[in-house]
Amino acid sequence: MNRVFLSGRLTADPELIVNDQGHPVTTLLLSVEETVGSTTVRNRYPLVVRGPIAVDLARHFTAHTAVIVEGRLVVREPGTGPQALPWRTEVEVAALERIGAKARSPRSSHANAIKDRVHAREG
Repeated sequence: MNRVFLSGRLTADPELIVNDQGHPVTTLLLSVEETVGSTTVRNRYPLVVRGPIAVDLARHFTAHTAVIVEGRLVVREPGTGPQALPWRTEVEVAALERIGAKARSPRSSHANAIKDRVHAREG
């Protein structure tokens, strides 16, 4: 079973790209504070959201938004060639829920249509 639950804050505004197949992909970085003994450690986890919901997530979530994430760990193999990326572990998001504040532009009708709970499986 490969299931991950994390809670923390987004470190920057989500980045939306369209991949080679024309599908939207949003990448985020989640900062999580963990207590180990008497020491607090801050870790950052890369998150990836794929599909149509990635566009809405990129529009309505901002840096410092507190969220709870459900997903699975994915290890990306390095590519080939001079600009190949190294091995990378990331969380492929299945569901993401905002904790606290509402969407950043509440006056917009599109923002009002976005629920605080975003499921990447919807489509």
